Amino acid sequence: MADTYKRLGAQEIDGVTNAVNTNVALYVVPGATSAVVSDIHACNRSANVGTIRIAHVDGALGAVADEDYIIYDETIEPSGHKDIQIGISMEAADTLLIRSDVVDINFIAWGVEKS
Repeated sequence: MADTYKRLGAQEIDGVTNAVNTNVALYVVPGATSAVVSDIHACNRSANVGTIRIAHVDGALGAVADEDYIIYDETIEPSGHKDIQIGISMEAADTLLIRSDVVDINFIAWGVEKS
C-alpha cells in the first residue's frame, strides 16, 4: 500500500486522462450509516499483468471533494492474488471505487463493519 494518499481530480474520477479506466463502485455506504472497510481481495484471472487502483470517493462517482483519495495503485501479476489492507472509514453515501485495466480482475470487499 502506498505510504501517502494521492488526491483524486475530476479527470481521474471519470478516467478521461487515465489509462486505467474501468470504474466500479465496489461498495457504497448505505444512507444514514457509516462503515469501515478493512480489506479488499483482488484476483487476476487473466494471463496479463494488470494495474489496479482503489479510491475513496466522498459521495457518488463524479463528485469531487477533499476526501477523494487514491488509496492503492499497483500492478497485479497474471493469475495473481492480493489481499489489500485499507482500513478506511466511510460516511453515509461514500463510495469505494475500484479500477483496473484488465477485464478479468475480481474484487471483493470484506471486513465491512456498519454503524
